[in-house]
Amino acid sequence: MEDEFYPADKLLTRKPDHDYLEEWTTMVQKEKVARKLTRDYSLLLFRIHHEWFGLSTAVFNHVCENKAIHSIPFKKNPMILGLVNIGGQIRVCVTLDKLLNISGSAEKGDELSSVVYDRMIVIEQEENVWVFPVDEVYGIFQFDVEKMENVPVNVSKSSANYLKGVFLWKGKRIGFLDEELLCYSLKTSL
Repeated sequence: MEDEFYPADKLLTRKPDHDYLEEWTTMVQKEKVARKLTRDYSLLLFRIHHEWFGLSTAVFNHVCENKAIHSIPFKKNPMILGLVNIGGQIRVCVTLDKLLNISGSAEKGDELSSVVYDRMIVIEQEENVWVFPVDEVYGIFQFDVEKMENVPVNVSKSSANYLKGVFLWKGKRIGFLDEELLCYSLKTSL
């Protein structure tokens, strides 16, 4: 019975089968096909009023249902909406429409889906956590940065330029938010 099993040292030092060697020799001899390197980004797509944005999943923490926003007495910063309870922790809820200079509401038929649910997005960078309400969340989307277009001139000359670029997706122009600049602005303005 002992002849049927290899001791560990013999298992690792045994000679490979002839078929095994031929198979690997053939695979190694094949001509290598150059693969196009892409720089894919994973983005969370969401809508605030009529504008669609993509935010890197590197800072994305999670999406949750709308929560009750509790007011802060004597609040002077117009970007702060109040405080919300996220998973048993009190977090600052901010409004991105003021930071990004977005006004108005979505036009009828502007949504990608037939059912729209207001949500809150939680982002985190280093030790800082921010929550902001959005009108719709599509989900995670992966795209090649090579397909990104430059920010239009009328947007790039704006004083509040938080976009790395724009890209087309399902007939919509999606603004790719600069997560570093966004988090820095939130940190310094609050």
